[in-house]
Amino acid sequence: MSMLDFQDGELERIEAQVYERARRRGGIDGRDAARELGISVEEAEEVLKNLRSLHLLRAVGGAGVPADAPDERMEAVPVELAFGLLSGGMEHSLREALDSLGAARRGVAGLRAVFQTLTLEGGNGDGPLRIPDTGTVNELIEEAASACVEEVLTCQPGGGRPAELLKEAVDRDLSMLGRGVRMKVLYQHAARRDRPTQAYVEKAVGHGAQVRTLADLPPRFIAFDRSVAFLEDEGAADGATVVTQPLTVRFLCRVFDVAWTHGTPFRSSVENSAVAEGIQRSIIGMLADGMRDDMIARRLAISLRTCRKHISEIMQRFESETRFQAGFAIREYVDAEALGTPSE
Repeated sequence: MSMLDFQDGELERIEAQVYERARRRGGIDGRDAARELGISVEEAEEVLKNLRSLHLLRAVGGAGVPADAPDERMEAVPVELAFGLLSGGMEHSLREALDSLGAARRGVAGLRAVFQTLTLEGGNGDGPLRIPDTGTVNELIEEAASACVEEVLTCQPGGGRPAELLKEAVDRDLSMLGRGVRMKVLYQHAARRDRPTQAYVEKAVGHGAQVRTLADLPPRFIAFDRSVAFLEDEGAADGATVVTQPLTVRFLCRVFDVAWTHGTPFRSSVENSAVAEGIQRSIIGMLADGMRDDMIARRLAISLRTCRKHISEIMQRFESETRFQAGFAIREYVDAEALGTPSE
């Protein structure tokens, strides 16, 4: 049966079935699709080609496998991310091709409707997608950045970032800023003393970015147009998780917004009193929770020596000669603040 022989809606249904199999299994190739759906390898290749053109599948890659070969393995891209890449990229580079863009959007929308029907009982097709390798994550972030048209939010805990990562990010970020994309970046206070980060912030702010710092931050993530977010998997050496489910993305962006309101504008000069006070308030809360010095230092991305210097100043502030006395005074102080009453 030729692809032209499919009845109305049948092609979309086959494409949705192939996409669903790729999503659930982590990948699919032409021979697998042909065998499982009872179609020829040539027809299966055409289906994969169509899905790839809609950014719903991307090549996993592999040595010795030619592009578009039946054995070339494809992995699924989240539907919302594919929609953003397709429409955003076409709007940016092919604004004159409005008819083509509308047809492409209708194609994705129609396929998504069929896909949602197929997955009503099998789970949410827009759920988090774990991407195991950093190379693929970086490629997807680059694609999402190219399609971004309104806003990007970045949360970067852990102090200063490696110079090589900042060098890779600066051209991408300046390109977004040049297109009028709003950019907000959160770092921890410790990043203020990092020279590569200082240089990156100076350049980004000079092109319109806003950068603030806090003592403590949520896990690392980046969100584009409040529609897709990439989250670092804490404890994992590589990869990330892509989230497109609207409620989850809105929640992450709301967490960012709350943190942003408490942030202090980034300054590369010696940290001011507001920053030092923010660090010490965080340490007070962590001491009240019984955290060890080394745990606090890691959480705030500061050295153990700096952490203990702050703790010594806190003990003087509470007029405590021992850690036991300080712990008792701190707990009273934290409890009084929680109740909204002044501590003696």
